Amino acid sequence: MDKEELKECMYYSTIENNKVQCDLCPKNCIISENKTGICNTRINLNGKLYSLTYEKPISISVDPIEKKPIFRFHPEENILSIGTIGCNFKCKFCQNFDISQSKAIEYYDKIKTVSAEEIIRIAKEKNLKLIAFTYTEPTIFYEYMLDIAKLAKKERIELLRQIGVPLQKNNKEEKLS
Repeated sequence: MDKEELKECMYYSTIENNKVQCDLCPKNCIISENKTGICNTRINLNGKLYSLTYEKPISISVDPIEKKPIFRFHPEENILSIGTIGCNFKCKFCQNFDISQSKAIEYYDKIKTVSAEEIIRIAKEKNLKLIAFTYTEPTIFYEYMLDIAKLAKKERIELLRQIGVPLQKNNKEEKLS
């Protein structure tokens, strides 16, 4: 893994001794040099916070919309579902425990890089009008999700974000829709 290929995180604060505080979710992890937060997806390198899941989806699949926890939203349509390794929750009942509790750094070089443009191309190629950020808590791959959302909006592709935690109040400058 080369630091040059990593995406710097949008929401963090630098603190003393080269530590950083991740300001993305309510966990507000304080992360020491070369360590990750509770989600195992954001790493402190030289006092800067980087995403280990940017453009690194562990799963991209087409699902029926009825598989999602929503009601009467585009019935009988398919949706492109995207998720990455890691999560900021530690739910013992998680059906995706094997990916949600994995450490992104251990899989970084094994997971194919898929750009936001490629995600949109896949959706259009499959004639899908919906993209879901799912399988794990999507807040942890916020920068990737945001870049996909910006492109999806231009293509009139709707988004579904299956979340368990909201973004911090101070992080709502960038809108996903």
